[in-house]
Amino acid sequence: QQGALVAAESTTPATIQLDAAARVDITFILHVPEDTPPSVPVRMAGNLYQLGNTFADLSGGISTLAARMPVLAPLPDGTYGIILSLPAGADLRYKYTFGDGFWNAEHAASGEFVLRQMIVPDAPTVIEDHVGTWHAGDAAPITFDITVPANTPPGENISIQLNPYGWTEPLPMWHLGGDRWAYILYSPLDMVNQIGYRYCRAEQCGHADDARTPGDFTSGQIVQTSTDPLSLPDKVEAWAWLETDLPGFENLEGLGAKLRGPEFVAGVEFQEMYHPSWVPRLPAALDEVASLGANWVILTPSWTFTRLDPPVLEPVAGQDPLWLEIAATIRQAQGRDLNVALRPVPHFPTAVDEWWSSAPRDFPWWVSWFDRYQAFVLHHADLAEQNGVQTLILGGEWMSPALPSGSLSNGDPSGVPPDAEARYRELLAKVREHFSGTVAWALSYPEGVLNPPGFLDEIDQIYVLWSAPLAANADASPADLQTEAERIISADIYGMWLIWKQQSGNESLVISLAYPSVEGILTGCLADPIVECIPPESLKYPAPDYPLLELGLEDQARAYQAVMAAVSQHEWVGGVVSRGYYPPAVLHDKSTSVHGKPAEDVLHAWFEEFR
Repeated sequence: QQGALVAAESTTPATIQLDAAARVDITFILHVPEDTPPSVPVRMAGNLYQLGNTFADLSGGISTLAARMPVLAPLPDGTYGIILSLPAGADLRYKYTFGDGFWNAEHAASGEFVLRQMIVPDAPTVIEDHVGTWHAGDAAPITFDITVPANTPPGENISIQLNPYGWTEPLPMWHLGGDRWAYILYSPLDMVNQIGYRYCRAEQCGHADDARTPGDFTSGQIVQTSTDPLSLPDKVEAWAWLETDLPGFENLEGLGAKLRGPEFVAGVEFQEMYHPSWVPRLPAALDEVASLGANWVILTPSWTFTRLDPPVLEPVAGQDPLWLEIAATIRQAQGRDLNVALRPVPHFPTAVDEWWSSAPRDFPWWVSWFDRYQAFVLHHADLAEQNGVQTLILGGEWMSPALPSGSLSNGDPSGVPPDAEARYRELLAKVREHFSGTVAWALSYPEGVLNPPGFLDEIDQIYVLWSAPLAANADASPADLQTEAERIISADIYGMWLIWKQQSGNESLVISLAYPSVEGILTGCLADPIVECIPPESLKYPAPDYPLLELGLEDQARAYQAVMAAVSQHEWVGGVVSRGYYPPAVLHDKSTSVHGKPAEDVLHAWFEEFR
């Protein structure tokens, strides 16, 4: 036992050490009923991470995702098999399915769900299991057979989402070849009389939907269960947020940029939001990033503020990626010769400005806030160090009230303690004890760049968050847009960079671009009849629902072209990053993501020029 003195109203650290369990190879052999559809993937669902468990409360109360479950291999004798490396001594709960843990899971002959249990032995073992039935009750199977549009991106699988009492997590459909996909629903049809359903791409229902049933608030199409088998042939005419004809962008050859070499940061930063369904799609997303000519990927792991008073910042499964997930993504990126940076970000339950203004912000509150922020930063410093990450990016616009002499969005003082600068210097010293790579600080433009914090001399790299307006008129010429971008770099950023360079002895500065694809973005004010001016950062999540804003794919591309051309004129700028990339699917939406949009072609052309 360890003794600990717990002080009242204070944080008390406790050191707890765990030993890793030995891994044991367990072989599972499965016998299935005769009516099991041939060539259909049979999966294992369970309570361990490697059996699809996300440890989260996802849509419909589901915690396991079919796309993350291991698939058994069909064997010549009609059985299925898989070998899993499991931790010895683990209390394993599992079942077999060709859906998830709820849909199309195995049942006993009497109709009940089956949940198997075993304590993982400390020596290799063969387990032989038999599925009683895939059915439950008298309702007959329902066959969904669909044809998808020709512009469906290759490599994106098709999913079906079911709604018995609320939307559950999407299920991968089975590819029949060409544009046809199918799925047979067997169970638990005894629990419902009717089911809502819809189709989507890459398990991203709510974003990459069938155009007939888009968004989070649709009831979908409806089917009644029956004692007779049902077949539902269907055709998806179009996908939401997927254009058939994209505007082209001319003059992307012979840009005339000077070669910068491998030290130049040509990067892509993933969106700050997260969902566990992203994980199976991340290898393909990293392939796409590498194909752009990028040499860096910036990941944005997160924690969530779950309480305001006292402030509690902690990881929430389902909203924030697990350590294992981030570590796996880092390895996958490194395997594609991509350098990796982490930019940890918090998630807020309300708008950021509202959260800060609602907080007490008295001295005890700030002491607790700095404790929570330190735990958040050091956690990600350890994550970066243990996984060979080159750069850790701290700061960001959300932190403005917590910086020395900080203020709220309305201009009122935030009440941050007068020793805030000393606290940040102490924190950065602790970061150095945990992380040996480059420590960067994210400054927003213009506020952060024009009023940088005094402790920047402790920082190795500056990461400028750029969404700056480039014109007073949306019809400005390409030359005028580039001229304004060059003015910002020369007049505002360069002066700050010179002072920081002299104080710190460092010179690495990277510009991180985020322009949503909406008309009006070139002026920096997204005009809405209801809201006078929507800031660009309001559209940093997938498929933002601003129906009164017009899609502006070409405007986004023009903004990228102007800034990239301006950067090419300033050799002291050490890199450019596209911020807000949506990894799991192509969306021609209004967000800041360039994935699959004309701006991505602009980015690709310039990355190739710089390298």
